[in-house]
Amino acid sequence: MPTRRVGLSLLMAGLVALAASPAGASDGGFGGQNGGGGATIGAGAGLLGLPPGDTTGGASGCTWQLLNDPTAVQAPTVAPAPNAEEYVQDCPGPAVTVVWVVPPTGAQAVPAALALVASLLPKPRPMMVPPDNDPNGWTYVQVPTWFWVPSSQWRPVSATATAASGPFTATATTTATPSSVEFVPGDGSLGTGVVSCPGPGVAFNNTLPMSQQGQPCNTYTYHDSSSMSPDASGTWQAAMTIEWHVTWVGTGGTGGTLPDLDTTTPIALSVGEVEALLTPNPQGGT
Repeated sequence: MPTRRVGLSLLMAGLVALAASPAGASDGGFGGQNGGGGATIGAGAGLLGLPPGDTTGGASGCTWQLLNDPTAVQAPTVAPAPNAEEYVQDCPGPAVTVVWVVPPTGAQAVPAALALVASLLPKPRPMMVPPDNDPNGWTYVQVPTWFWVPSSQWRPVSATATAASGPFTATATTTATPSSVEFVPGDGSLGTGVVSCPGPGVAFNNTLPMSQQGQPCNTYTYHDSSSMSPDASGTWQAAMTIEWHVTWVGTGGTGGTLPDLDTTTPIALSVGEVEALLTPNPQGGT
């Protein structure tokens, strides 16, 4: 670092401002240590108000040099954490300050990585037979309705964020893996409830009759037409949801499991009722 003479009043002003700020940044409840003075979070999508790719702890263009002089003024007089060290922060312009730096942990980057991966998760693209194979786009009472999502949507999604404090950085990568598909039929107390299946569901095979389709869990049978729906559209307000199991790994071999996420697509489903009409047989009977 270039040699620079620093006035005592300027240095002390910087120390007073630092001492008035929190000693550490919260780890968001993920079990990591506090990040120390000035720890900030950056993610590739510019989350938390940082420019895309900013991992400088809000001090872009600064250089950092470990302060080994035991006679130097400490900033502040008590270290914020046992692993804190004093650094000289030299940024563009006249300001040179002495600050305590606590290396960040991967856990501090988890909230930003979690928010980013949540924004990337696709909503399910419902596949349903019927109505997909019905000329009117309806399904019908007493007929099993198959539901599933395309296999292209059944893949893990990952996102990475970075925590920075002084010259140190730590990263966390969250990965959301689809675990189950859920169908909410929308017929309320008239129906038999929500159906949940592991995996994306078994696709209906149009080349086979219903009797040969097997008995997967991803079917639902309506017992009442959507004309009984309280919705003004005369449809059952159904929905399909993908449940995502979320894990994270971070700098230093850290990691763990996070609460599940889900993505949902609403479906306005018309359910009809086909009635059989018995007519007399000219030869007798019906």
